[in-house]
Order: sequence, then structure tokens, then C-alpha cells
Amino acid sequence: MATITNTGLDALRARYRAAFARRLPDHIERLPWDAGRLAEYQRERLRALLACAIERSPFHAGRLRGVDPERFELDDLAGLPVTSKAQMMAGVDDLLTDRRLTRARAEAHLSASAAEPGLLSGQYVCLASGGSSGLPARIRPRPVPPASTSTGSGCSRSRSRVRSRASPAASTSICSAASAPTRSTST
Repeated sequence: MATITNTGLDALRARYRAAFARRLPDHIERLPWDAGRLAEYQRERLRALLACAIERSPFHAGRLRGVDPERFELDDLAGLPVTSKAQMMAGVDDLLTDRRLTRARAEAHLSASAAEPGLLSGQYVCLASGGSSGLPARIRPRPVPPASTSTGSGCSRSRSRVRSRASPAASTSICSAASAPTRSTST
């Protein structure tokens, strides 16, 4: 069994604290907003997220063909296509918005993590599951903020975890950059 030092964990904790401290003033500023201003902010953020997903994810670009992020309204959310587990797992490499990430790369990172744990590409947390819970594959936000909340292309980042039960032996989780709103069709 490998001995794990707290150096990586301490760095991750410091990163969480710094990201939280950077974002807290903006959250506090929004507390007194009325419903109209809050809806305007949500619409702006959703439009930016959709634009990013369409621009950076071939999977989402195909599924969101015909969606105009600049005209998208909050009431249009129900019209977005639902993503099934089978669709998501069949296209996991194209789903991820950071093109450096692939399922194979995450699996290789996980194999190496047994001896030396760390962040994939210095910013992504990868987790493995034995798949014994019986939970379906789904994308879940991960609270691992990058050093900057912008990728330079105007794309805000949020972490997502993709869990697969495609292989009964093990399933792999991959963290990614921003994803378009995706809903699982199974529970």
C-alpha cells in the first residue's frame, strides 16, 4: 500500500479556500437582488454556458444544433434534449469541453494515482467507483474551481463527473470543464 502525503490534499484545500474567498463577495452582492434581476443574471449565465458547450463539446454541439444561445430564455430549458446514459457513455470523449480530457487519459491517471495521487492536468479530480451502488451514469457538478474561473474564451468552468457502469468490473469518473445542462433519463 502506498503512503499518501498530505501535500496534494493541503494544496487542494488551499485552492478551495482561495476560490471561495474570490467568489464570496459576488454572492453576497446578489443577496438583495429582486426576482427580475436574478432572472436576468441566470439568463446571462445560462446563455454563456450554452455558448461554451456548443463551441467546445462536439457532443453538445450536435445535440444543441438549432439552439441560439444569444436568444435562449429560462423558459426554454424544458425544450432542451434529454441525455440518456447510453448516449452520454457512447460519446463521453466528445461530451467533455476540455479537449485534453479523454476517458483513456482519466483511466491512465487513475491507475497512476494508486502510487502517486494528484490532479489530472493539475486541475481535475478523477474518482473511480466499483459500480456496486447500482446508480446510473450521470453528470454531477464537482466543486473544484480552477485558478481562474474563465478559460480565456469566455467560458466559465464547472467540474462534472461522468460515472460509467458500462463495465461491470469497474467504472471510471472523469472531471470536465463546463457542460451544457444535461439531465439523466434514469434515476
